[in-house]
Amino acid sequence: MKNKLEIHNDGINIYVTLIVNSHIIGKTLLSLFVILLIGGLIYFPSTIPKEEVSSFIFPILIFGFLVFFFPVRYLLWNIYGKENLIINTKTLSHYNDYGIFKTNLKTHAHQRLGTSFEHIRTTDNIKLGKLLFVKHNDENNLPEYLYETTVLLNSENIKMIDNEISRLYDIELNEEFNFQSFSDN
Repeated sequence: MKNKLEIHNDGINIYVTLIVNSHIIGKTLLSLFVILLIGGLIYFPSTIPKEEVSSFIFPILIFGFLVFFFPVRYLLWNIYGKENLIINTKTLSHYNDYGIFKTNLKTHAHQRLGTSFEHIRTTDNIKLGKLLFVKHNDENNLPEYLYETTVLLNSENIKMIDNEISRLYDIELNEEFNFQSFSDN
C-alpha cells in the first residue's frame, strides 16, 4: 500500500490531501462481498411468504442500512478515499472524501500544535504509520491528543508535513516580531 500525499502551503494554511491507494485484490474481494450482500438483500425478501412480509420489513430495512452504511462506505473509501487536512497556527480542520460524498468539516482549535508518528507496520522496510496531532494545554503545557490521520503514511511524508508546519510557525513568528528577512545579493 503506497498512499499518496499532496501538500500545499499558502503562507497562512497548509492544505494536505492524503490519498488512499489500496491493492486491487482487496478492492476486488470487497466488491464481490458487497455484491453478494446486495444480492442477498434482494433474494431474501422474495423467499418470504406474502402473509409474513410485514413482520420482516423492519429487519430487512436494518440489514439493508447496515449493508449500505458499512461495506459500501468502506468500498468507496478504498476506491476514492481522500483525507483532507487544513492546518494553520490556530486550528486544525479535517474531512474525508469518499468520491460520492464528503464528511462534515471538523475544526479543532489549538494554541500550540505538535505532531508525532505512530508506527503501525513495516512494509518493504518502509515504516508506515499515522500522523498524530497534539495540542498543548494553555494552563499547564501538557500535551493533549487532538487528531490522528486514518490514512497510513511513511515516515518521510510525515516529516514533510511536520516541516511545513514548522515553516508556518516561523512565518508567523517573523510577522509577530516584525523581522525583515533580507539578502546580501
